[in-house]
Amino acid sequence: MKKELNSFHLKCICIGLMIVGIYLQQLIYTLNEETILAGEQLSAGLTLTYNMGYLIYLAAFPLAAFLLVEAAKKTSDRKKLLLRLFVTALIVEVPMDMATFGISEWKNWGLNQNYFFTLCIALGVLMAVDAIGKKLTVGSMGNTISTLGVYLLGAFLSILLRTEQSSIGVLMVITLYLFYGNKMFSLVSVAALYLLFVRGTTGLEFVPAISILLTWLYNGEQGKTGKVARAVFYFAFPVAYCVLGILAKVLS
Repeated sequence: MKKELNSFHLKCICIGLMIVGIYLQQLIYTLNEETILAGEQLSAGLTLTYNMGYLIYLAAFPLAAFLLVEAAKKTSDRKKLLLRLFVTALIVEVPMDMATFGISEWKNWGLNQNYFFTLCIALGVLMAVDAIGKKLTVGSMGNTISTLGVYLLGAFLSILLRTEQSSIGVLMVITLYLFYGNKMFSLVSVAALYLLFVRGTTGLEFVPAISILLTWLYNGEQGKTGKVARAVFYFAFPVAYCVLGILAKVLS
């Protein structure tokens, strides 16, 4: 099989899945808010569309986790990578809260944090584990206990901050990192995490794991770089949320 996808392609697909998924969910909710709040059942078509949006949005995270692992493996400066992720998380958060809750419900802002905060926590865990490995012999009791402690701390922090994908997202990044290069295990582990731990209403929460198959077409190349490419990834999601917020206001 010819590998034709580079890192830039995967990033575009990941962001595209995020945007399409959240638009389907938020627009269905906005157009039917009174019905939903009244506890009434939506039509089969609307329910299917909303669930599709939910599954599409879930499908973005395995790609995001894979891309983070790739970056962590190849970068010479993980601190700089962590800073970029954190800045992206901050840029995304306010437009996301505005689109989700509306300006009038600003008190609810911050109830849930976006994907990028989960990635920040996961990268912090990887950095801490590597630092432990340099001070304590890998396989020793001290190393094992310290590493497990860092894993649990990362999971607890994601739950405390209510980040999207929460501890499952952190565990997914860790799993892909530990078994880097094993494509089949990547697919099985991501599917298992979604199937066992993601609580949804569709019963198909394992389906988004299929997106990890796209990484089998990854050629290991970075693709387009530069200021324009970076700007796309910094601002595509915030702009999409701003547009969504405007649409929600107009349609409500």
